[in-house]
Amino acid sequence: MMSTLEGNQVGLYQNGGGDVLHKFELAKEEMTGCYLKLKRSTNSLASFFAECAKAEVGVTMDEKPVREALDQIDHISGVISRDQMKVAFFGRTSSGKSTVANAMLGSKILPVGMGDTTNCFITMQGTPNPEPYMIHPLHPDKPQSVHSVAQLAHALDKNKLQRSSQLAMFWPAEKVPLLQHDIMLIDSPGISVDVATDTWIDKYCLDADVFIFVANADSTIMEAEKAFFFKVSQHLSNPNIFILQNKWDLSDGDDGDVDDVSGVREQHINRSVEFLVDELKVMEDAEEARNRVFFISAREELAQRSGRVMNRSHSFDGDPEQHERDVQARHEEFAKFEQAFQFCVCDSAIRTKFEKHTQKGLRIMKRLLDLLSSAKETCGNRRLQTGQRQDALVKQHKAMKSRTKKLEQLAKTRVAQLANDVRSKIATAMGDEFLQLNLVLEKFTRPFPDDSDVEEYKRELYEFLDRELKIGIEGRYSRDIFAAYDQLRAQIIDQARQIMPEEWLQRSGPNSSAAILILTGQANIPRPELNLSSLSCASLCHNFQEDLNFNFSLSFSNIMSKIVGPRISRCMMQRQVTRPGQEDGRTGAQNAEDYVLPVLTTLSMLPSKAPLALVIVGGMVWSKLSWRVIVGVGAVYGGVYAYEKLTWNAVAKHRAFKRQFAQFARPQLASVIPMMSSHCSERLAGELNQLHQTLRVDIDAALKSVETDISSTTQEITKLNEIITNSSTYIEKLEVHRTEFEGFVGKFLGDSGEQDA
Repeated sequence: MMSTLEGNQVGLYQNGGGDVLHKFELAKEEMTGCYLKLKRSTNSLASFFAECAKAEVGVTMDEKPVREALDQIDHISGVISRDQMKVAFFGRTSSGKSTVANAMLGSKILPVGMGDTTNCFITMQGTPNPEPYMIHPLHPDKPQSVHSVAQLAHALDKNKLQRSSQLAMFWPAEKVPLLQHDIMLIDSPGISVDVATDTWIDKYCLDADVFIFVANADSTIMEAEKAFFFKVSQHLSNPNIFILQNKWDLSDGDDGDVDDVSGVREQHINRSVEFLVDELKVMEDAEEARNRVFFISAREELAQRSGRVMNRSHSFDGDPEQHERDVQARHEEFAKFEQAFQFCVCDSAIRTKFEKHTQKGLRIMKRLLDLLSSAKETCGNRRLQTGQRQDALVKQHKAMKSRTKKLEQLAKTRVAQLANDVRSKIATAMGDEFLQLNLVLEKFTRPFPDDSDVEEYKRELYEFLDRELKIGIEGRYSRDIFAAYDQLRAQIIDQARQIMPEEWLQRSGPNSSAAILILTGQANIPRPELNLSSLSCASLCHNFQEDLNFNFSLSFSNIMSKIVGPRISRCMMQRQVTRPGQEDGRTGAQNAEDYVLPVLTTLSMLPSKAPLALVIVGGMVWSKLSWRVIVGVGAVYGGVYAYEKLTWNAVAKHRAFKRQFAQFARPQLASVIPMMSSHCSERLAGELNQLHQTLRVDIDAALKSVETDISSTTQEITKLNEIITNSSTYIEKLEVHRTEFEGFVGKFLGDSGEQDA
């Protein structure tokens, strides 16, 4: 045991100077610093977890375990700040427990006297205050004077405290060297084993580092004392016990039955070793147990240290020099005890107080490290998944943009092309239908009226023509035009469907947008109606005036009209059918029509010069032919004239009316071909453009949604990277703290403490 203490002393002097008990203060200071650094990091870590919980990155980072660890650190830090080296004095009544404590303090601080003096537990510790004070158990917040300690703690005083009470005394540390250290001494009443013993041990002794058993040297260890320490060993694992055989000064000059003082001493030692090793089993080595037994005189030591002259309690007739040697031996024994006690209480306090704190700190750090490692791994996996999702979103967005561009090109070129085709086909259909106006007129079978009912006849004729012409025109163009329209509309919808994300199409419902309903086939899109309301014969032919007077068909004017009239009508039709924008591509034959039309118009005006023409033609014929031929031709001509004149009736007038109307109506109807064909083409193009715009609204929304998702994944990846980086930083900090704790173990707790940690 002594070799171990000497080794510890060497290490202690290397660490903190010559004061043995200073090692505990150094350990406490270093442990406090370790926990302070750990608290700062854990507090920052709790804030980090709280921020991560708000980051919404799809990773659950609960700050509750960190807060719990922080609470544990706060609690342990508070315990460390209150940790002291604690020494408990126990023994029979009048064994000198208080005197031993006073001797160690170097002053008579605790009350002493004959008989059962101490009635309650008294704690003694240092204070920086210049004046001593005490804390009454009934008034813990009000310091009181120490002058009443003798009454409150004395067993024979009427104002004494209960036996289970604790009275706290605080003595100026500058007056007592032992109290200048972080140590507490506990003086106890005389030992008695009863039902209250367990309560006392639990209340005052569980955290004691050393138990000083003060025994009377003139008697052996009693069964009551053994029973008490058996109780202590049941509550504490291997308590550190020192046995002080007090009042050993009584052996000086003793002429009793036992005159061999050395034999008595050895008897006490053997019984003490047997008690510690064999009965109490708190030690395994008998030599170590021998080094825990000391023979002292607390009264002598207190008198010497306080500078007072000691009054002997018995007469002394021996050799004065031998007496001085015995006194010096007891003084050295007490110093030897104090040295062993100081090393033991310091090492025990460090081990019992700080070893568990170190282990708890290491366990806390392990939990935090596991928590951070798990969070880091989870964030890494989440980052990988988010990165893969971002790649898919970027790829999807690129494909959507490309298909949107193709859709725009389709809507721009094909719709314009369809509009031109529709304009051309409708113009052609209308022209062809107008050229067959005679056939349409033949379908109108109402009898021709008298002159008074011609206007009613024309009104019914106009209504009939409006209806029949519309039917004929629509029959010519509707199939091809609507087939092309349906095909282009289907292509636009199909390309838009390829652009839209599948999840957008799957969430279609009654409240979905028009585009989604169209793309999912839930919306029925009717074909647009091509309005031919502008085709009104009544308005176009309101200037028509029929000529129902007899008009010989072989007259010069009629012959010229029959020759030139149809040609003029075809030219006008051709000009109306020609679409805007095609003039530059017309052929030379088509350009020739521009010159033919004025010529034909001029020829048609020649009948107005009939008399002059008749004279000229008659003269030419007379000069060339014989009179017989001329007479024959004239007879035939006159016969035809007579026939027509005689057959000029209602039927002939009806035919003349239709012929005149057809000649008048064709140019008028042709004049509306460009307007109506453009209107119809614009109607179909407008429907397709409207469809495209309707689809484009949701396409743009889908593109924006994908862009938002890409931005969100980018932000999430950034946050995850920050979390991973910060987690690594906190892991490094905790590893540094763990190294500091392990360094504390190696510095203050030794190999065994390091192994336990």
